[in-house]
Amino acid sequence: MITKTQRNAPERKSEDTAIPDVLEWISEYQFIVSLFEAVKKTTQLLKQSDHFSETATGELILTEEAKDCLKANFHEADWEYLENYLFG
Repeated sequence: MITKTQRNAPERKSEDTAIPDVLEWISEYQFIVSLFEAVKKTTQLLKQSDHFSETATGELILTEEAKDCLKANFHEADWEYLENYLFG
């Protein structure tokens, strides 16, 4: 016999009840936070610097002085990311 509560209860899917791996979730969260902080720091440094220009298409062109400024303000791993993926 189906009770009134069972009829009104939402149907649960097995994927909704799965608990994510805590270490994986923390690792992903830390990566996202680190990425946002790197973007925020980069934005602040570039606003303070006059060593860049913007093309008509919105592309940002950095001078070597601007790159040196960024490199001096980032941890090695963050700088490697910027250098490989944004400047590469």
